[in-house]
Amino acid sequence: MNALVYNRSYRIAVGYEKEIELKMQRLFATLSEKDRRRYAGIEAAKLGHGGIEYISKLFGVDPKTVRRGMTELEQTGDPVPGRVRKEGGGRKTATERLPQLEGPLPQDSRRIHRRRPDAGRRVVDQPVPR
Repeated sequence: MNALVYNRSYRIAVGYEKEIELKMQRLFATLSEKDRRRYAGIEAAKLGHGGIEYISKLFGVDPKTVRRGMTELEQTGDPVPGRVRKEGGGRKTATERLPQLEGPLPQDSRRIHRRRPDAGRRVVDQPVPR
């Protein structure tokens, strides 16, 4: 069974057979974020020209993700062993951004605000249970 499907006139690999693609997609869905990038990078490198575009469509990821996986594979060691993402990403907490928020919140600030569908105006519900 041939792993690659070839364009008959040019003998250029344009992708995998459907059965293989399904197996690759099932495997891809079980991997961590870091392993997904690296697996996509390996597959794109195996295909050569056009591989990044093909693999990004196959797995539904951005081509930059595939390129990043290829770059990570060229590095000798794992830059953040034991982690999937680098530290420092994500949103800062409100108290980090606004130090004046330190301390307990006023009692009435823990109420749920919602819109009443019939009136279109805001009403205050009961306090949020803790």
